[in-house]
Amino acid sequence: MAVVAAQVSVGTAAVRLSLDSDSGGTSVLVQAPAGATLFVGGPAVTAAVGFPVAAGSTLAVDLPNVADELWGVLASGSGVAAVLRVGA
Repeated sequence: MAVVAAQVSVGTAAVRLSLDSDSGGTSVLVQAPAGATLFVGGPAVTAAVGFPVAAGSTLAVDLPNVADELWGVLASGSGVAAVLRVGA
C-alpha cells in the first residue's frame, strides 16, 4: 500500500487533490488551509456547490473507482491544503 503526502496550492480555480496515478481503492485525506474554508467535489467544484471543509479541519474520502477524482477550491484568496493519499 502506497502512502503519499503532498502540499497542494489551492485558490479560486479548482485544483485536483487526487493524483493522476490514484487507482481504485485509494483514500484521500485533506486538511483545509488555516484561515480558509476549502470546498471539495468534482472537476467543476465551486464555493457555491462544493462540500465545505472548515479551516484547519480534515476530511477523508474514499475513491473506489479509477475514474474518481477529488478537486478543491477556495471562495477567495489562496492557501495550501495538506493531502495524504493512501492506497494501491
